[in-house]
Amino acid sequence: MAFQGFTPSTFQFFAEIELHNDKTWFEENRPVYTEHVRKPLEDLVADLEPVVLGIDPRIDTRPNRAISRIYRDARRSKGVKYYDCAWISFKPSGTDNSNAFTYYVYVDAKSCGYGVGFYSEVRPMMERFRRSIAADPGGFRDILEQSGVERFELHSAAKKGLVPPEGFPEDLAPWYTMKTFSIDRNYGIEPRAMGPDLGKEICGAFAQLGSLYQYVWGPEIYGKGTENPYD
Repeated sequence: MAFQGFTPSTFQFFAEIELHNDKTWFEENRPVYTEHVRKPLEDLVADLEPVVLGIDPRIDTRPNRAISRIYRDARRSKGVKYYDCAWISFKPSGTDNSNAFTYYVYVDAKSCGYGVGFYSEVRPMMERFRRSIAADPGGFRDILEQSGVERFELHSAAKKGLVPPEGFPEDLAPWYTMKTFSIDRNYGIEPRAMGPDLGKEICGAFAQLGSLYQYVWGPEIYGKGTENPYD
């Protein structure tokens, strides 16, 4: 494993940039950013690359595409030049966080974590997701079990006014009415976050969550004429 964990300096960097969000401070602390933020994230991308490509070969794993920039978009930043967090976002080439179901890792001043989910509603994907559940509720239960969803924290938003069809299984109704959702696990500033075991855990979790990732993306992963085991 290339990733050896985050360091106390990783979290401290983000705590301080919240207070000193200016170019002078950042340039003075650029070596800290490079060594304690950027390098661990690049190492983690390298470790996760074979895992995510085995699940979806369309994913863009180039570090400059997968790792967030530290600089905010000047058009929307309202004078705040730098982000007070960093993240990895694994998504297919040609997509962005607003129209994809993504694997992600994040770190900020107080915590770090990882998961899979939507940044915002992607209506066509969620409509297909609902149709798939309705067509084979038992198959979706199998996906949830394979993915180990119960081991993670679920965050979701319900779509207003949406109700399941008549006879839909009650235990799956919350999934049917979701507008968007994510599943993740989080850690504070603790030993688990600052050692190589975190990287091993994320690799294992991403692999296990692959069944759910493929189910949500559906036929977009498997080109025309290729069997989709989750269709």
